[in-house]
Amino acid sequence: MDLSLVSREGTMDIWLELEDVKKGQVHLKLEWMGFTDNRTDLKESLIDAQMHGLASCLLTVRLDSAKNLPVCLNVLLKAGFV
Repeated sequence: MDLSLVSREGTMDIWLELEDVKKGQVHLKLEWMGFTDNRTDLKESLIDAQMHGLASCLLTVRLDSAKNLPVCLNVLLKAGFV
């Protein structure tokens, strides 16, 4: 699943075929949530999932290291490095 699609769309409701089994599908209802200090945003999302009988989880990603990334001149200018 390409998460960049979810980030662009905001929400997605899709069925994916399972691999390496005779037949089967998994239903995913995905929501891209940006950074926020408001705890209500997460609570509302969890309540919505429960109302629809969906299991819910939260995926967080912590980036430990990034090397040889392309340099963006606009970012450097805004940060005052140029």
